[in-house]
Amino acid sequence: MAFQLRPNEKVLLIQRRHWFTIFIEFLWIGLLAVLVPLVTLWLQSSSELLSNLFVDWMIVLLLVMYYQLILIISFTFLADYYLDIWIVTDQRLIRIELKSFFNRLVTTMNLDRIQDIKVSTRGFFATLLSYGDIKVQTAGTEADFVFFHTPRPQDTKNVIYKALKERSSKDTQRSLTK
Repeated sequence: MAFQLRPNEKVLLIQRRHWFTIFIEFLWIGLLAVLVPLVTLWLQSSSELLSNLFVDWMIVLLLVMYYQLILIISFTFLADYYLDIWIVTDQRLIRIELKSFFNRLVTTMNLDRIQDIKVSTRGFFATLLSYGDIKVQTAGTEADFVFFHTPRPQDTKNVIYKALKERSSKDTQRSLTK
């Protein structure tokens, strides 16, 4: 992994974006993979200008280059989906994001910095398939910690609150024993 666990730190939850988000991205790619070549072939067969301008081998070459581009974009979407990870431990939240190839951002937040957790589920499919965004507000000037398109966001919120509660009870016990 791209981060080190602290001593005695336990991972409570590991999540990626909901599968429906990558499905929608691949649906658009599939639509483009089918429609653009069909429109190109239709234009070539119906227009003398286009058929005179491009020879058949040029259209085949352009379509091969187009499909290579489609494959590269598909791989980028898949890598972004697979390598964006959110981890909840008993001590902190960890967000690992792929910004671009060879550029990953690892952000952590201690549980004691959490002020509030908001869950938002927007849209028909998000409600039907139970995914949404989780916004964790922090104490201080730090930016909010946001998990986008999280599966079962209410369950994730409950896991974070449970870890926060256990952490605060451990801190209280430590302060009483001193």
